[in-house]
Amino acid sequence: MSERKTLNKYYPPDFDPSKIAKRKKAPAGSAAASLPTVRLMAPFSMRCTTCGEFIYKGKKFNARKQLTGEDYQSIKIIRFYIRCPRCSGEIRFKTDPKINDYRCEYGAVRNHEPWRDREQEEETPEQRLDRLEREEKEMEEREERERRYGPAAPKPNDEDKDVMEAAEERALEAKREMELQDELDEIRARNARIDQAAANGELIDKAKASVAMEAREKTKEDLEDEEAARRAFEKSSNGESIIRKQPVVPATNIPAAKITKPAIKKRPNSLGVVVNKKKKKPLI
Repeated sequence: MSERKTLNKYYPPDFDPSKIAKRKKAPAGSAAASLPTVRLMAPFSMRCTTCGEFIYKGKKFNARKQLTGEDYQSIKIIRFYIRCPRCSGEIRFKTDPKINDYRCEYGAVRNHEPWRDREQEEETPEQRLDRLEREEKEMEEREERERRYGPAAPKPNDEDKDVMEAAEERALEAKREMELQDELDEIRARNARIDQAAANGELIDKAKASVAMEAREKTKEDLEDEEAARRAFEKSSNGESIIRKQPVVPATNIPAAKITKPAIKKRPNSLGVVVNKKKKKPLI
């Protein structure tokens, strides 16, 4: 450990520093020396055209940054230079604010990404109209095949299509089928709710009738209470209050119940004679 961390280095007796090859540096006024170095990650997956090395998205590089002098709607376009990690070949790409992405210029080829079709991004209005007409024609042909052969109708020229495009079409069809199924489930649930509401209409009418009956009974009771209060506090012609006495119910005499002591049974003694015991009087 101490030898690895020491500050002294061993130089042999025949060491000649003049024989060490010096690294070539870029001239001070050159463009390469003036470019600042920044740390960045690869913005997309690419393949080096020199050695065929694949560089995945997110790999870190020490890149040289250069302003191209171009701009798009006052947004400056920047070019970056990196080196291939295998063959050290130069790879150059720049920003593209128009599509909010990057474009590879030299040294590498961007991997195929179905969701970013460059032809579709740069299409003109005439190309867009042609594409829409072509899609409409293909949709009509698909509907005609489904009408003739059913949903599982054969598709022409499936062998000539790319595997990725076929997989993408299958995924889109599955997505559309799921959306249609969700819409159908929603319609069924709405119809079920409507049927249930119609079935519960009779219960609602019965509930309304019972509520109306209770309201009428309550109104009748209130009127009876008001009439009883009016009669209780009725006044005479000269303003004196007339108090109506309630009729007095005569009390009925209830005969008191006689309390009788229970009879005590006399038991004979061992000789069969019943003896009446007399209580002894206390001595005074």
